[in-house]
Amino acid sequence: MTFRKDMLTMYLRHVLAEQEWNDTFLQYLSQVGKMHTNQAGLSSINIDYIHINVLLGYLQQTLIDILCNADNIDEINKHGILIAINKLFWIQNEFFTMHYFIPLKDDAIIIQTPPLTKKLKCCWM
Repeated sequence: MTFRKDMLTMYLRHVLAEQEWNDTFLQYLSQVGKMHTNQAGLSSINIDYIHINVLLGYLQQTLIDILCNADNIDEINKHGILIAINKLFWIQNEFFTMHYFIPLKDDAIIIQTPPLTKKLKCCWM
């Protein structure tokens, strides 16, 4: 458990201190997603996607709570930091999804939904 906590701390330090989102950084995020599946050849680190997703949601909410309660950051900077936090976790989740879910094969059966027969209205109209 201590090892996983230390790895999570290292990950958060790395992603929160990153100044430039270049290809190297995106490859790092992709590698983080891949290493938690059985694709990396490490069966001992294979973690179910649901647990990864819950952890990412928890981390995002914790960082947002810390940000909202910080009195020494003005509203304009809080807004920018909030956007960056959301962007980071959306991108990281996308890499996890990409590595966890295998795309459909060409010969797979695809079920199509029937077309809508009545026009739907938005709930606020």
